[in-house]
Amino acid sequence: MIRMPLFLVQKRLLKAIITMLGGAVLLSACAATLPVQPTSEAAARDRKVPGTNVVIWEPFVDEAEAYYVKRVQALEKLEPLKGGVYFVGDSITEGMLSHPDMFPDVPTANYGISWDTTRGLGERLEQITRHSPEKIFVMIGTNNHMYDHSSDGILISTLAVIDVLHEASPQAEIYLQSILPRETEANSVLQNVNKRLQERASEEPYIFLNLAPHFANSKGELEESLTNDGLHLNAKGYQLWEKLIDDCVRAGCAGLKTPSQNM
Repeated sequence: MIRMPLFLVQKRLLKAIITMLGGAVLLSACAATLPVQPTSEAAARDRKVPGTNVVIWEPFVDEAEAYYVKRVQALEKLEPLKGGVYFVGDSITEGMLSHPDMFPDVPTANYGISWDTTRGLGERLEQITRHSPEKIFVMIGTNNHMYDHSSDGILISTLAVIDVLHEASPQAEIYLQSILPRETEANSVLQNVNKRLQERASEEPYIFLNLAPHFANSKGELEESLTNDGLHLNAKGYQLWEKLIDDCVRAGCAGLKTPSQNM
């Protein structure tokens, strides 16, 4: 089970109780994500990335951890934008950096990190909230399936991240993008998370952008022409992503049309 920082879970739990939105489900999910009592194994994981306050949230294989540390340290050195658009997430978001032609005339910052999850993002939110972005685009959760096989856990940790971003950056428009489809047995769980996040959007501080249907094939998996490995986007996939959210990035939007509405 993936575990969010305690303060994030407490904030989300309190909000759920006050608003009475799905209280029983969220209460159960919060209990499942609360940190256990410290143990020697848990304490060993509470290592910080050198030069930052970011906790290395899970043990990585050597190559992954080395990359994660290097990327976090690089983000720590970024100069803040005055306004601007921030893209936040995992390797799919980070992959935008390989396509510098995306939004070339828009001031942007990329806070995507490969291998990241909702927990990892929760640990490094201070790197983002120290800035004053105009818009924040979040896509996170596809890697959670390696640690958390329940839609409840992914849902509550995603909402906790959104809560902190909203409280720290009330001036920012927050766009929560759906988890993209992928070739894995966890795809049904991830798409269930999307459905529940979309259902809650009118009562939460984010605008939900349902990208998934635009990227899915007839089986509900990532369309083969948009990927080389069933998970990450290729150039055509990034072009589609840019096209879908272009209006939202530049002028703001209230959501996306469905694929049938775009025909």
